[in-house]
Amino acid sequence: MSVLRPRPPEEPLGYELTDAAAVADLAPRLEAVRDTILSDPAAVDLAARTLADYDTARPASDLFAILAAAREIRDRVDRLVVVAGGTIGPATRLLTASCCHPFHDQLGRGERGGRPRLSWLDGRSDNDTIQGLRDLVAGPASSPSDDLLDRWALMPIDCPADDSRQEAIVGLLLEPLAESVAGDPRRLAERIVPVTVAGGALAQRMRPFACRWSFPADPEVHTLTAAFSAATLFPAAAAGIDVVRFLKGGAAMLQRFREAPLHANPPLLDAAMALTERYRRQRWERRFAGPQGGSGWLSELADWLAGPRRPGPLAAAVVTRVVAGEPRRDRLELPPPAEDDLAAVASVIHLPRIDEHAVGQLLQALILSAAVERLLEQPV
Repeated sequence: MSVLRPRPPEEPLGYELTDAAAVADLAPRLEAVRDTILSDPAAVDLAARTLADYDTARPASDLFAILAAAREIRDRVDRLVVVAGGTIGPATRLLTASCCHPFHDQLGRGERGGRPRLSWLDGRSDNDTIQGLRDLVAGPASSPSDDLLDRWALMPIDCPADDSRQEAIVGLLLEPLAESVAGDPRRLAERIVPVTVAGGALAQRMRPFACRWSFPADPEVHTLTAAFSAATLFPAAAAGIDVVRFLKGGAAMLQRFREAPLHANPPLLDAAMALTERYRRQRWERRFAGPQGGSGWLSELADWLAGPRRPGPLAAAVVTRVVAGEPRRDRLELPPPAEDDLAAVASVIHLPRIDEHAVGQLLQALILSAAVERLLEQPV
């Protein structure tokens, strides 16, 4: 007998400005910039394109391959080590921090639904962190264990491309990974899932392994849009995150950007706010404050957004408060938390709940906001 499952909710997020004058002053330019972006949306519509490809060419689509690879990795290993820098590391950590169990890596495999733990390194990782992870994954070389709970896989991501320190870190992990499979080339090929730039140093290094699964780095790998690329979707899917709903949230926000009037258009409102705060008040850094949204993933959100943006003075920050209507876990009967002591909040984002669809909306809104802001900064 079939069971009808309720459709997961997909309410839109809300966006509230504390200074409406910023929008009024920029309204004509905001409309013109939106038209410019929508005339050639390739730099901002990766979520919608990936989802459309999956819906129309299912077995041949990139997302189908990502989901298939994630299922295989889940069955084969108990830990996935991601080596990535740029905006990719914060984006993947952001998804797991917001959409997984808060203590995902500390749960037993059964409690994790058979999904692997996740660990991250990048070119900024220090000696002790790298060595500590090697200690964690390396078993005795004389008798490598084939127990599922001791198996692990490696995902090196070419971001930033041809980073010598990052490449060296990958080399330090390939050694214990080869030892863990007793040098078996076939099994080693099943434990490495690279995301590489064609012709790059990492692609050359990975070629001899003949990896069962590999993904090309999207042209957007160095931009905010990479949050919707294979580099982020694969580890998220391996951890049990519903990446299809995540992409649907991004696609819904792109449609809203295209169709909604200015007063109900979060990307346009956010761009106007950010530009106003930057040049009127000299606030350059973006900060996202809870406490209802959760401090951990909001910190990752700020790191992701800061990646490709032009650096500026950090003495003051543009503060956006994130308020979640529903938490990820069952709600407890507790007194409300103390609010952050903030001098000024420039805007408030209202998430209907903390889940994949809402986070997809949020990231797409900030991607579009950054694109609008860049065009607004150009001379008229």
